[in-house]
Amino acid sequence: MKRLLAAAILALAIPAPLPVHAQAPSDDASILMQRGRARVDREAMRSAAVIAEAAATYRSIIDMALRGRPAGVRIGIAEAHALLPRLQPSLDDRTYGMIEARVTDMDNAFAREDLHGAALAASEAFRGVVTAIDPTVRRMPLDVALLHYTAMKLAVLSSASEIDWPAIQATAKESERSWIGIRRYIRDANLRVLLAEINSGLREAANRNDAAGVRFAANLQTQSIAVLQDFFERLTQAMARARR
Repeated sequence: MKRLLAAAILALAIPAPLPVHAQAPSDDASILMQRGRARVDREAMRSAAVIAEAAATYRSIIDMALRGRPAGVRIGIAEAHALLPRLQPSLDDRTYGMIEARVTDMDNAFAREDLHGAALAASEAFRGVVTAIDPTVRRMPLDVALLHYTAMKLAVLSSASEIDWPAIQATAKESERSWIGIRRYIRDANLRVLLAEINSGLREAANRNDAAGVRFAANLQTQSIAVLQDFFERLTQAMARARR
Protein backbone atom coordinates (compact mmCIF):
# COMPACT_ATOMS: atom_id res chain seq x y z
CA MET A 1 0.00 0.00 0.00
CA LYS A 2 2.79 2.41 0.91
CA ARG A 3 4.57 1.75 -2.39
CA LEU A 4 1.36 2.31 -4.33
CA LEU A 5 0.75 5.67 -2.66
CA ALA A 6 4.32 6.78 -3.24
CA ALA A 7 4.08 5.73 -6.89
CA ALA A 8 0.83 7.66 -7.23
CA ILE A 9 2.52 10.83 -5.96
CA LEU A 10 5.31 10.42 -8.51
CA ALA A 11 2.82 9.78 -11.30
CA LEU A 12 1.11 13.06 -10.52
CA ALA A 13 4.38 14.99 -10.59
CA ILE A 14 3.77 15.81 -14.28
CA PRO A 15 0.01 16.34 -14.45
CA ALA A 16 -1.97 17.05 -17.61
CA PRO A 17 -2.14 20.62 -18.96
CA LEU A 18 -4.51 22.79 -16.96
CA PRO A 19 -7.41 24.30 -18.94
CA VAL A 20 -7.94 28.03 -18.53
CA HIS A 21 -11.47 27.42 -17.26
CA ALA A 22 -10.36 24.82 -14.69
CA GLN A 23 -10.58 27.28 -11.84
CA ALA A 24 -12.77 30.26 -11.02
CA PRO A 25 -10.81 33.27 -9.74
CA SER A 26 -10.84 33.76 -5.97
CA ASP A 27 -9.23 36.38 -3.75
CA ASP A 28 -6.03 34.35 -3.29
CA ALA A 29 -5.92 33.34 -6.94
CA SER A 30 -6.35 36.98 -7.97
CA ILE A 31 -3.23 37.84 -6.01
CA LEU A 32 -1.36 35.07 -7.82
CA MET A 33 -2.55 36.45 -11.17
CA GLN A 34 -0.80 39.75 -10.55
CA ARG A 35 2.45 38.04 -11.47
CA GLY A 36 1.14 37.57 -14.98
CA ARG A 37 -0.43 40.97 -15.60
CA ALA A 38 1.45 43.58 -13.59
CA ARG A 39 4.98 44.71 -12.99
CA VAL A 40 5.94 43.37 -9.60
CA ASP A 41 7.95 45.62 -7.29
CA ARG A 42 11.64 44.75 -7.68
CA GLU A 43 12.35 45.20 -3.99
CA ALA A 44 9.58 42.75 -3.13
CA MET A 45 11.10 40.28 -5.60
CA ARG A 46 14.55 40.65 -4.04
CA SER A 47 13.10 40.12 -0.57
CA ALA A 48 11.22 37.05 -1.76
CA ALA A 49 14.43 35.61 -3.21
CA VAL A 50 16.30 36.03 0.08
CA ILE A 51 13.38 34.53 2.00
CA ALA A 52 13.28 31.58 -0.40
CA GLU A 53 17.01 31.04 0.13
CA ALA A 54 16.51 31.06 3.89
CA ALA A 55 13.58 28.64 3.64
CA ALA A 56 15.73 26.25 1.56
CA THR A 57 18.47 26.46 4.19
CA TYR A 58 16.06 25.54 6.98
CA ARG A 59 14.71 22.66 4.89
CA SER A 60 18.27 21.40 4.43
CA ILE A 61 18.90 21.51 8.18
CA ILE A 62 15.76 19.45 8.79
CA ASP A 63 16.70 16.95 6.09
CA MET A 64 20.26 16.55 7.41
CA ALA A 65 18.99 16.13 10.96
CA LEU A 66 16.48 13.45 9.93
CA ARG A 67 19.26 11.64 8.07
CA GLY A 68 21.47 11.79 11.16
CA ARG A 69 24.16 13.90 9.49
CA PRO A 70 25.60 16.36 12.02
CA ALA A 71 28.13 17.78 9.55
CA GLY A 72 25.29 18.77 7.21
CA VAL A 73 23.35 20.30 10.10
CA ARG A 74 26.41 22.30 11.16
CA ILE A 75 26.87 23.65 7.62
CA GLY A 76 23.19 24.56 7.42
CA ILE A 77 23.26 26.43 10.73
CA ALA A 78 26.33 28.38 9.57
CA GLU A 79 24.40 29.33 6.42
CA ALA A 80 21.41 30.36 8.55
CA HIS A 81 23.65 32.73 10.49
CA ALA A 82 25.13 34.17 7.31
CA LEU A 83 21.64 34.88 5.96
CA LEU A 84 20.46 36.88 8.98
CA PRO A 85 21.89 40.28 7.87
CA ARG A 86 20.34 39.83 4.42
CA LEU A 87 17.01 38.77 5.87
CA GLN A 88 16.63 41.64 8.30
CA PRO A 89 15.57 44.31 5.74
CA SER A 90 12.89 41.94 4.40
CA LEU A 91 11.23 41.20 7.74
CA ASP A 92 9.43 43.24 10.37
CA ASP A 93 11.14 43.50 13.77
CA ARG A 94 8.94 40.87 15.40
CA THR A 95 9.49 38.28 12.68
CA TYR A 96 13.21 38.97 12.46
CA GLY A 97 13.55 38.65 16.23
CA MET A 98 11.76 35.29 16.10
CA ILE A 99 14.00 34.01 13.28
CA GLU A 100 17.13 35.17 15.08
CA ALA A 101 15.95 33.39 18.24
CA ARG A 102 15.30 30.17 16.33
CA VAL A 103 18.80 30.28 14.80
CA THR A 104 20.16 30.64 18.34
CA ASP A 105 18.03 27.64 19.33
CA MET A 106 19.63 25.69 16.49
CA ASP A 107 23.08 26.60 17.82
CA ASN A 108 22.22 25.56 21.35
CA ALA A 109 20.60 22.29 20.29
CA PHE A 110 23.56 21.41 18.07
CA ALA A 111 25.97 22.14 20.93
CA ARG A 112 24.02 19.54 22.96
CA GLU A 113 24.25 17.14 20.01
CA ASP A 114 20.47 17.38 19.76
CA LEU A 115 19.78 17.19 16.04
CA HIS A 116 16.06 16.75 16.75
CA GLY A 117 15.95 20.09 18.62
CA ALA A 118 17.88 21.82 15.84
CA ALA A 119 15.42 20.49 13.27
CA LEU A 120 12.40 21.64 15.28
CA ALA A 121 13.88 25.13 15.54
CA ALA A 122 14.53 25.10 11.79
CA SER A 123 10.92 24.14 11.10
CA GLU A 124 9.67 27.15 13.08
CA ALA A 125 12.14 29.41 11.27
CA PHE A 126 10.79 28.04 7.99
CA ARG A 127 7.25 28.93 9.01
CA GLY A 128 8.35 32.42 10.03
CA VAL A 129 9.97 33.30 6.73
CA VAL A 130 7.39 31.80 4.37
CA THR A 131 4.58 33.70 6.07
CA ALA A 132 6.57 36.92 5.59
CA ILE A 133 6.65 36.81 1.78
CA ASP A 134 4.84 39.72 0.12
CA PRO A 135 1.51 38.31 -1.18
CA THR A 136 1.99 40.06 -4.53
CA VAL A 137 5.06 37.92 -5.32
CA ARG A 138 3.89 34.69 -3.71
CA ARG A 139 3.73 31.96 -6.36
CA MET A 140 0.98 29.96 -4.66
CA PRO A 141 -1.39 30.20 -1.71
CA LEU A 142 0.32 30.49 1.66
CA ASP A 143 -1.39 27.27 2.77
CA VAL A 144 0.89 25.28 0.43
CA ALA A 145 3.95 26.53 2.32
CA LEU A 146 2.21 25.90 5.64
CA LEU A 147 1.37 22.36 4.53
CA HIS A 148 5.08 21.90 3.82
CA TYR A 149 5.90 23.28 7.28
CA THR A 150 3.56 20.89 9.08
CA ALA A 151 4.81 17.92 7.04
CA MET A 152 8.43 18.64 7.97
CA LYS A 153 7.59 19.30 11.61
CA LEU A 154 5.59 16.07 11.85
CA ALA A 155 8.47 14.12 10.33
CA VAL A 156 10.75 15.53 13.03
CA LEU A 157 8.29 15.04 15.90
CA SER A 158 7.54 11.45 14.91
CA SER A 159 11.26 10.61 14.73
CA ALA A 160 12.07 11.69 18.30
CA SER A 161 13.24 9.17 20.88
CA GLU A 162 10.47 10.40 23.17
CA ILE A 163 7.44 11.38 21.12
CA ASP A 164 5.34 14.38 22.10
CA TRP A 165 1.91 13.14 21.02
CA PRO A 166 0.00 16.31 21.98
CA ALA A 167 2.41 18.28 19.74
CA ILE A 168 1.92 15.80 16.90
CA GLN A 169 -1.86 15.93 17.22
CA ALA A 170 -1.87 19.74 17.32
CA THR A 171 0.40 19.91 14.26
CA ALA A 172 -1.79 17.38 12.43
CA LYS A 173 -4.75 19.69 13.02
CA GLU A 174 -2.74 22.59 11.58
CA SER A 175 -2.00 20.42 8.56
CA GLU A 176 -5.69 19.72 8.08
CA ARG A 177 -6.51 23.45 8.22
CA SER A 178 -3.93 24.12 5.52
CA TRP A 179 -5.31 21.32 3.36
CA ILE A 180 -8.83 22.73 3.72
CA GLY A 181 -7.48 26.08 2.55
CA ILE A 182 -5.98 24.49 -0.58
CA ARG A 183 -8.51 21.90 -1.66
CA ARG A 184 -11.09 24.39 -2.99
CA TYR A 185 -8.68 25.26 -5.81
CA ILE A 186 -8.05 21.72 -6.96
CA ARG A 187 -10.53 20.57 -9.56
CA ASP A 188 -8.41 17.62 -10.69
CA ALA A 189 -10.36 14.82 -8.98
CA ASN A 190 -7.46 12.35 -8.86
CA LEU A 191 -5.09 14.84 -7.30
CA ARG A 192 -7.69 16.07 -4.82
CA VAL A 193 -8.61 12.54 -3.71
CA LEU A 194 -4.98 11.50 -3.33
CA LEU A 195 -4.06 14.54 -1.24
CA ALA A 196 -7.19 14.10 0.86
CA GLU A 197 -6.23 10.47 1.52
CA ILE A 198 -2.74 11.51 2.63
CA ASN A 199 -4.17 14.08 5.02
CA SER A 200 -6.75 11.59 6.32
CA GLY A 201 -4.04 8.98 6.90
CA LEU A 202 -1.96 11.53 8.75
CA ARG A 203 -4.83 12.51 11.02
CA GLU A 204 -5.71 8.90 11.79
CA ALA A 205 -2.10 7.93 12.51
CA ALA A 206 -1.74 10.89 14.89
CA ASN A 207 -4.95 9.98 16.69
CA ARG A 208 -3.86 6.38 17.26
CA ASN A 209 -0.30 7.34 18.33
CA ASP A 210 1.23 5.55 15.34
CA ALA A 211 4.67 7.12 14.91
CA ALA A 212 5.57 5.11 11.81
CA GLY A 213 2.23 6.00 10.21
CA VAL A 214 2.69 9.71 10.97
CA ARG A 215 6.20 9.61 9.54
CA PHE A 216 5.06 7.87 6.36
CA ALA A 217 2.13 10.24 5.79
CA ALA A 218 4.32 13.28 6.53
CA ASN A 219 6.90 12.09 3.98
CA LEU A 220 4.16 11.60 1.36
CA GLN A 221 2.85 15.06 2.12
CA THR A 222 6.34 16.49 1.64
CA GLN A 223 6.57 14.73 -1.75
CA SER A 224 3.19 16.18 -2.74
CA ILE A 225 4.47 19.76 -2.35
CA ALA A 226 6.26 19.61 -5.71
CA VAL A 227 3.02 18.48 -7.33
CA LEU A 228 1.12 21.36 -5.75
CA GLN A 229 3.79 23.85 -6.76
CA ASP A 230 3.53 22.71 -10.37
CA PHE A 231 -0.27 22.82 -10.23
CA PHE A 232 -0.39 26.41 -8.93
CA GLU A 233 2.31 27.59 -11.31
CA ARG A 234 0.24 26.34 -14.25
CA LEU A 235 -2.92 27.77 -12.70
CA THR A 236 -1.32 31.20 -12.41
CA GLN A 237 -0.16 31.07 -16.03
CA ALA A 238 -3.57 29.95 -17.27
CA MET A 239 -5.41 32.67 -15.38
CA ALA A 240 -2.96 35.32 -16.55
CA ARG A 241 -3.53 34.26 -20.17
CA ALA A 242 -7.29 34.45 -19.64
CA ARG A 243 -6.93 38.08 -18.55
CA ARG A 244 -5.01 39.22 -21.61
